[in-house]
Amino acid sequence: MSSQHLADRVDRSEPYSSVGIAPFVVLFVCTGNICRSPMAETLFADRLERSIRSSWPKGTAGVDALWAGSKPFVVRSAGTAIDAALEQPSEVAEQLQRLGAPIVPHTTRALTAELLDDVDLVIGMTREHRRAAVKLAPRLVTKAFTLVEYARIVDSFRALPVDASTPQFEAPDVATFLRLTSTRASRRRGMVPPPSDAKAFDITDPYRRKADVYAAVADTISKSVDDIVNALTELARR
Repeated sequence: MSSQHLADRVDRSEPYSSVGIAPFVVLFVCTGNICRSPMAETLFADRLERSIRSSWPKGTAGVDALWAGSKPFVVRSAGTAIDAALEQPSEVAEQLQRLGAPIVPHTTRALTAELLDDVDLVIGMTREHRRAAVKLAPRLVTKAFTLVEYARIVDSFRALPVDASTPQFEAPDVATFLRLTSTRASRRRGMVPPPSDAKAFDITDPYRRKADVYAAVADTISKSVDDIVNALTELARR
């Protein structure tokens, strides 16, 4: 996937998806916006698009109905304490390349109330990042999760029968399905058993640490992203 292709995906000048619905906006948050959240942003955007194009029901109009004119979802990332003087470590690109993701230019972005204005879902790398977003935008209190937490909840839908409690996809409206999923996930937050150690919800900051730490962090992010995308795909195909 080209750099321009990914840049187009986060272009705010495209306010509506191909079915006339505002695209679903997800924001990944970490501290410096140079390691964890950019990795999550890139992996999620790439894998969700690939899955939608290859595996989701397309309706009678085919894949063009899902992707014509504008994207049905927008993926961004931001940091709670960015330092413009810091460059993204080379290990980030190395890990993304290892995981088969596109390598694209990255510019750090600060987490602000304005940035959260049109966000549908906040995914923090830690519980502190989730709290920081909610403090800036209290309306998102039910739509803010850690990455590990959201993956656990969305994945839990796979074991449920198809009924009013599970999100259901009607092609070609991807954006509404993703919003419905986040709403249902909020309702299931207290129904999915948490890990025995709450720290398991937090993903370690690898900045200035050894290569094996970057690899472990990238693998944790990758697994959570896969759990979310695979669950969404299974739900969409029911």
